[in-house]
Amino acid sequence: RGNNFVVQIIDHGIPFDPKQIAKPILDAPLTERNIGGLGIFFMSKLMDQVDFDFSRGENVLTMMKRIK
Repeated sequence: RGNNFVVQIIDHGIPFDPKQIAKPILDAPLTERNIGGLGIFFMSKLMDQVDFDFSRGENVLTMMKRIK
């Protein structure tokens, strides 16, 4: 879309609210960290905008990166 690269992923699985996911503790030793939980963290660091919509009976993930 214009100067933006946009990816949208839609599924009809169990509703997912990313606000319910605990933020990863990045400074803890690997042996003390929970498995998983870095996907949302990496998306938010790599993309300029990440939106989750869990209405209309579907999960919609939209990620946008500005193209320079």
